[in-house]
Amino acid sequence: MRVSYAILKQVEPDPSSDWTTVQMQTKGQVGYMKNSLVWSPVGYRLAISKTGDQWRIQALLAGD
Repeated sequence: MRVSYAILKQVEPDPSSDWTTVQMQTKGQVGYMKNSLVWSPVGYRLAISKTGDQWRIQALLAGD
């Protein structure tokens, strides 16, 4: 399965491993993700939109 911007639940944290066990919130599927690719969903987020051939920043959010 390929994950892009899904909200995942951390199932079994193991600080001694480079991988963490995760579960998809919607389908319940379990898999593994490299720790360097996992981050908090309450960090910075950018909302953009394209009008014609120009991109515009609609919002820049930080925190929850």
